[in-house]
Amino acid sequence: MDAIARPDIKKRIERDNPWWSNPAATIVEASYDPRVYLPFFKALAAYLEVQRAAVLFGPRRVGKTVIIKQFISELISQRINPKSILVCKH
Repeated sequence: MDAIARPDIKKRIERDNPWWSNPAATIVEASYDPRVYLPFFKALAAYLEVQRAAVLFGPRRVGKTVIIKQFISELISQRINPKSILVCKH
């Protein structure tokens, strides 16, 4: 297995989390109708008493990315530090 260089990892993480470099960037998905499961995901992801990752999975094209981006937009509008919001895509 080939090793992945740190700069390449950093570049990918910054690409998947553009609000780190530009918190004022428009998140297009924020203007879409809220997905049905958004409140459930928000409750799970915002529950900070337990330190763990929240994983959102499901079939293709059901709105997983839209839910995440809508939640990120809300967090940024609540003045959460954008650099504390991390999305990892597989």
